[in-house]
Amino acid sequence: MKDRWYILKDKMPVPCAGLYEWARWAKQNGRHVAYDQIGEITISTIFLGWDHRHLPESGLPPILFETMILGGERHGYQVRTCTWHEAEEAHTQAWDLVAGVHA
Repeated sequence: MKDRWYILKDKMPVPCAGLYEWARWAKQNGRHVAYDQIGEITISTIFLGWDHRHLPESGLPPILFETMILGGERHGYQVRTCTWHEAEEAHTQAWDLVAGVHA
């Protein structure tokens, strides 16, 4: 099975040697794509670093980013994406949900 750990270089996922390399990278670089607080509600989008696709052998791109809403009516909302750009879009959509733009 191919290596499922990644780091980012210029916002592009690049395979790495494993957990220890990823952890060193994450400590130096951070993992947040975006973070917002709306009252008591948090919207967080992070780079996971580990491919969350259930069938990595499928040939589809790795799922490496996660957007979550914590608190409020949408608590537990979660979207996972493959690219930095998709992660930014997911964060904006989550913010719109919390703000009531797209109820």
